[in-house]
Amino acid sequence: MFNTRLKPGDSFTLHSGGGGGFGSPRQRDPERVAHDVKQGYVSNKVARDIYGVACSDDGVLDGAATQRLRSAP
Repeated sequence: MFNTRLKPGDSFTLHSGGGGGFGSPRQRDPERVAHDVKQGYVSNKVARDIYGVACSDDGVLDGAATQRLRSAP
């Protein structure tokens, strides 16, 4: 499989994980993090622990809880 030669008209698709990004995860727009949870890109636990964003498993943002998470030291 790894040595397959493509012929004219063939296509090749590669799926890979995203990069680490730039800057602090806690400065990322909470709505975008919630969207990523909804899409299944990140778990609710990662949203909370890494991004400081509180939301439901279906991506509904909890703004007040997010503000508390992000203001904690």
